[in-house]
Amino acid sequence: MQTQASKIIALLVFSIPFISSTYAQFLRVDDSEISGINAAQAKEIMNQHFHSGNLLKPDRVLEGVQVQGLAIQFVRLVKGHEVPVEGLSFKAQLPGSTSYNAYRSDEAGVIRDAKCESGNYSVSITLQSVRYQVSVGNAPYEIHVSGKCGVAQKFIFEETTPAGQAVAVWQTAVKAEKKLLKEASLAFWKRQITFIWPANGDYYSSDTVHLTLGYQWDVVTHEMGHAIYDQANIGVFGGGSHKIDECYSDALGLSEGWASFFSAWVHLNLRDPDARFEYMVPRRAPIQIENVPTDVCGKSQSEWRVMSFLWDIVDLHDDGETMEETFLHLLKDTLGMHASSIKSMKQRLIQKGWDSGKLELIWKLNFPAE
Repeated sequence: MQTQASKIIALLVFSIPFISSTYAQFLRVDDSEISGINAAQAKEIMNQHFHSGNLLKPDRVLEGVQVQGLAIQFVRLVKGHEVPVEGLSFKAQLPGSTSYNAYRSDEAGVIRDAKCESGNYSVSITLQSVRYQVSVGNAPYEIHVSGKCGVAQKFIFEETTPAGQAVAVWQTAVKAEKKLLKEASLAFWKRQITFIWPANGDYYSSDTVHLTLGYQWDVVTHEMGHAIYDQANIGVFGGGSHKIDECYSDALGLSEGWASFFSAWVHLNLRDPDARFEYMVPRRAPIQIENVPTDVCGKSQSEWRVMSFLWDIVDLHDDGETMEETFLHLLKDTLGMHASSIKSMKQRLIQKGWDSGKLELIWKLNFPAE
């Protein structure tokens, strides 16, 4: 018969794996300097935009030539250039139709249906999919669109308006998902990621990404990177506030560096000899990935240098190293690794058969103080 003490010990032993695998679900990963927005500014942004609730409309609508049926396009203006908005979907019974049909904007942001007869329509688009949603508080954003069949229409979202920023977050999530689908398996992505904008800070916690500015693509994808890192159980997390150019702990260096690496991989050209971010950490912007400034902490506890180390593994630019592994290979061999540091990750990759000479060379190039 088990004593009370033995029952407690058994319970603790049984619980250890659970605690380890779900630790990040309760940890707040604080990126307080990443967007350059302090607490007071974040509060002001929230006060400005919360009155809109979760119901949004395009900022402008342009009507074009007459067409047969439904012909609409969704674009977001980014520094004056039109960027198509892919993945906006809705179900609707359009004028003249006898049934509900599902529609989804393609890579050009376009939805067409030749069967839509003359007349007006009104639809609601929810920024939600199986893998992610963009929300204000707990409510996914809904974009209300109305128009005419038989007339080509362009729905335009401005760069920094409420609708534009919510759509910008959506575009980032769609782009990351597409790239992962193209180059890797998404079997590890089992839980929906919620993007909350506007939020009281930039941080990740419990499958939820909190954002102060939706149009900062590099910051948004960094925070999404935390969610991917968590679900793929790549490594441990380091909590608390931190600065990108200083050294903290092994755990923080790995988790923050990986998140920035993911952001770079999603958006930047692997052949770029001077790959860099645009918005991330304004006091040091632009954050350079290939050319790390010499005043940045040179040890493996530096998130900036961990990012650059991982980038050198997959990039196609020769800056003294010739390793050109794929992101798929790196993800497959770190999936479920739960690494405690970038040093531990490197050693375990070598154990899996990776070229130790090339990895050690990249290590020396990126961590000059070790």
